[in-house]
Amino acid sequence: MLSALTACATLNHSPEDTYRYVRSRLGWQIRYGRMELQAAFDGTAVTEPAPNGWEGFLGTKMSNGWTFEEKKEAFDWYLANLATNDCRRLSLHEQALIYVALDKCDDLCYTNSYMAARGLVLNPNGVHRDKALEVMVKFGPVDDEMTSFIESIATNGAYTSIERFRSVCSYGMRISKCSYTNAVTTRAVQMFNRVKLNDVSLAINCDLVLCDRVPDYATSSNRLVCACQTLSATVKHPSVTEYFISVTNQLFSSGQPLRWVPINEGGGE
Repeated sequence: MLSALTACATLNHSPEDTYRYVRSRLGWQIRYGRMELQAAFDGTAVTEPAPNGWEGFLGTKMSNGWTFEEKKEAFDWYLANLATNDCRRLSLHEQALIYVALDKCDDLCYTNSYMAARGLVLNPNGVHRDKALEVMVKFGPVDDEMTSFIESIATNGAYTSIERFRSVCSYGMRISKCSYTNAVTTRAVQMFNRVKLNDVSLAINCDLVLCDRVPDYATSSNRLVCACQTLSATVKHPSVTEYFISVTNQLFSSGQPLRWVPINEGGGE
């Protein structure tokens, strides 16, 4: 159970009842997933209705004294508590429910979950912070504050390599998919350039962003330097080695002089 139940957001239910309600709905998501796996194994069909959308997740009618509005507020309350709860002391099942809640926000495109996901990312005793980073970046703004936040995660040793990777990967996809270029996206690209060598696990995603957003970076001497420095790292995943060997081979075989491309403020790196 949550180690510290705060005041309940709903007017007609206690924090304990609210937590039990949300827990039951998240638990049903897990049970339904198991039913689907079993049905696939048996070659049968699941007869229960899928808990899809808000209606499937919470239901729209009054049930057990809960209105739909109260159910929604209960879920918001559960999410908000993740920022201050000592999640690492929870049972593995309770921790799994947190992942399901975050995944449900993702599935429902629940933009209001941005601040709750951000709070969990900042919680030193949080769990599934990599998934929280995905949700936060997906529903958060592309602005200087977000860029600074992602850089603080990517360069902070208090976060795991997976969490640092997820922060750069998720925000990198947002920046690469931007249909516009302005001062904010330019500063975001500069941030990826700064952190690309901070952790070798970040290098591929940073390279992809720079190739997408910086003209001529793909055939630049900057890229060759980064590739060589990444390959010289003592600890790296085989996929990183394979990727940057391909990059160096491509650049060395181009037959063209490689030009240094200015990226950061004031030119150069």
